[in-house]
Amino acid sequence: MDFRGRNNTLYAILSAPRLSFALRTNDATFILIPQNTPKLVHGSFFSQAYWKVRTVVGTEFVVNTSASRIGFDVVDTNGALVVSRPHMWTEFCRDDMRILYKQATLVLRVAGWETNVTRKPVYNRLTGPEWRFDLTIRPLSGSAFAARHGNASSLVAPHGLLGQTWDEDGVAIDGAQDDYHTPEIEVWTKSMAEGGIEGDAGEYELPNKFSHEFKFSRYDVTGYTPPRVTSRLHGNRHREANQHTATSLDKT
Repeated sequence: MDFRGRNNTLYAILSAPRLSFALRTNDATFILIPQNTPKLVHGSFFSQAYWKVRTVVGTEFVVNTSASRIGFDVVDTNGALVVSRPHMWTEFCRDDMRILYKQATLVLRVAGWETNVTRKPVYNRLTGPEWRFDLTIRPLSGSAFAARHGNASSLVAPHGLLGQTWDEDGVAIDGAQDDYHTPEIEVWTKSMAEGGIEGDAGEYELPNKFSHEFKFSRYDVTGYTPPRVTSRLHGNRHREANQHTATSLDKT
């Protein structure tokens, strides 16, 4: 599925007990060359990443990084700076949380999950951000990291734009995708993952980096919560690949 997002808007990507991972979208115009035919694309990129974390002992942090710069900041829920790491090959650990910034990638492990964002340039950019994020998320259950960072909850199914895809039904459901192969040389992206997500994109918006609350939030949930109801999704269905990770990659 493709996801345009609204300009300068924060979206919940993964929501799980004690963890909220969100990304900000920003509009951009750039040149894309699919099949050697240049296209003027009016689209968007993920430009900033935020995590709200409650560690295993109950301490809360907000972590943020921007694709436009190296490093990360950690603040408390009142906005007071805890630590700033404006360089690569650095880390910050607290309780079951570890933040590692290596080369161009930030890796955060906590609450049984690993989330990665990697900064890359926007190629053939005309307007909008000069740098963007690709991302990867995976549960740590049964991995070598579980002893330090925990297992993903077996009672609460994760949610968010990507998190909900761990519904464990063995079926992949495609959402809407933009068409870059039309005869026109100018393309306006518009897909908002329709058909591949519960509800609509607006229900995944977060007001600010300190918030974890949206319609499908799992951050504060402790009781049994089942996966999404896939019968309500109208996207194309096919057998899923046996993958342990979910990724979001730019087309440039």
